[in-house]
Amino acid sequence: MRGSIAALAFFFTACASDGGIDMKTKAFARDALPSYLIARDLPADLVALERAGRITEAEAWLDERIGSGASPHDPLVIERDRLARVRRDYRQTPEQLLDRLREDIPDLAGEDLERWRIAGDLQWVMIDGELRYFRKEPRNLYRVSREARQRRDAASEQHDSAAEADPNARKTARFDLHEHVESLLDSASSGEETFPGAVVIRAKYTLTVDANAVPEGETIRCWIPFPKEYQRQKDARLVAASTENAYVAPNETDHRTVYQELPSAGAEPTRFWIEYEYTTSGYVPRIDPASVQPGFPDAMKQYLADEPPHVHLTPEVRKLAAEIVDGESNPWLAAERIFGWMDANIRYCSEMEYSTFTSITDKVMTDRAGDCGIHVLMFVALCRAAGIPARWQSGWAMRPENENMHDWAEFYVEPYGWLPADPSFGLRNHENDHVRNFYLGRIDAFRLIANTDYAAEFDPPKTHWRSDNIDNQRGEVEWSGGNLYFDQWGWRMDASYDFQ
Repeated sequence: MRGSIAALAFFFTACASDGGIDMKTKAFARDALPSYLIARDLPADLVALERAGRITEAEAWLDERIGSGASPHDPLVIERDRLARVRRDYRQTPEQLLDRLREDIPDLAGEDLERWRIAGDLQWVMIDGELRYFRKEPRNLYRVSREARQRRDAASEQHDSAAEADPNARKTARFDLHEHVESLLDSASSGEETFPGAVVIRAKYTLTVDANAVPEGETIRCWIPFPKEYQRQKDARLVAASTENAYVAPNETDHRTVYQELPSAGAEPTRFWIEYEYTTSGYVPRIDPASVQPGFPDAMKQYLADEPPHVHLTPEVRKLAAEIVDGESNPWLAAERIFGWMDANIRYCSEMEYSTFTSITDKVMTDRAGDCGIHVLMFVALCRAAGIPARWQSGWAMRPENENMHDWAEFYVEPYGWLPADPSFGLRNHENDHVRNFYLGRIDAFRLIANTDYAAEFDPPKTHWRSDNIDNQRGEVEWSGGNLYFDQWGWRMDASYDFQ
């Protein structure tokens, strides 16, 4: 199911003219913004402006009603900020996207771009009557369109052949995830080991605020994710930091961070950093579906809750969960069906910033696509709708030479307790069924667990609306003048590994 066909709103088309795109009139049915980017629980006239894509008018409407002393957490203040973030996510013009695509597909025409848009293969909105594409296109196009991939690959074939013939061409060895999973399974099988593959990871995370982002001398407040002590992750310790009084939040904090303050360097970048180490391992429990018991302790009931807007157990979600599970009463087997359905039906794509979404459940139900965190929230929602306790977990996937922000889930099954599930890793393309099914109930050793819930509070709390109000992987920064968004600072993760 795609979000491309919903309600008649704008009439336009794109066609090639001397390499450019000329906007004409042609019926195409969809609101200017998809439903998951339109305001919720706010006045109807504001919602109508957003639905029509009249964003400048919506911003003016908000500016007229936001007083000078308004709280940073006033819904109207947050909505004004959210609309600015939508503009940032959708700032690419058709001409700009066509130029980028032609770097890979030189003979691409404007008609091709329009055809892919109408097919729902490109993410787009209308802002003030102008077509704008998602800033991470065409990356997602190549994920969803076989035609686009084939044309790109055909165009690059000659270049690739020349590179392969060059004896000096650089070849970089990559971490083999399947080989690692096989080794974890071997260790668990031969040694009765549930937590195999222990490794000590030492990491340095640097967050650099841009020059002139904050007036010189003004205090900048910074939160950087920090590893939690949790089951397969232990011995977390702060080795060093950019300030002497860096504060490590208690382990029970759902979004665990190291908090620091520094005066702005003004015309020079202001740099925060922490260095830490922790021990992590894989988790490979032996799951016997016949041993799984129905029910769960009362304490698990909170993980069945409807939590709108992002884990929203709507009638449609409950109906979908019932169809997927199809009467299966064994919680493990029911979770297995949900995991398999998601692998087959929810595409992976690079995603907008989470703070722009008004409902992530709606996003998945509309587009059937998303990144790792979107997959997790949908898996959690479907499990809960099927009566299986489920919750969020996130931080980083710390594979050597490929450290990357990542989210996954946990679901509860008696008598095994909380079990991991990584729905965006999904079913692996592997001939060994144990490797293929590994990421339901098991997990690899290379993880950094910093968050054990979504949309949780910081310690100490943040004053202004967060750059990411769902997750915390890059960190957060603010000063008395407001939040510093992701386009005002950068980050870097460096890690070393001591295999035990």
